[in-house]
Amino acid sequence: MERKVFLKQVDDQLQDCAAGSNRDRDCLIFWFYYLQGMSAKAIAALTTVKLTAKGVEAVIYRLTRCVREHLGDAGLANSAEP
Repeated sequence: MERKVFLKQVDDQLQDCAAGSNRDRDCLIFWFYYLQGMSAKAIAALTTVKLTAKGVEAVIYRLTRCVREHLGDAGLANSAEP
């Protein structure tokens, strides 16, 4: 149950951090990386993403930094990071 609450908090913050026309794509990238354990290269290979591996890494970095800033440094350190 604690994990479920934590993931909800992360998702709520993620929605704020991933503003703009690419919000859905950026959130998918974030969850593919953190929940599914996919690499940036594997995510970039998905036809719906339309980014290079470097672009995917930039999205992950930006969103991770934003979520951590708002949830505190302990935020993603306690997640199911691959």
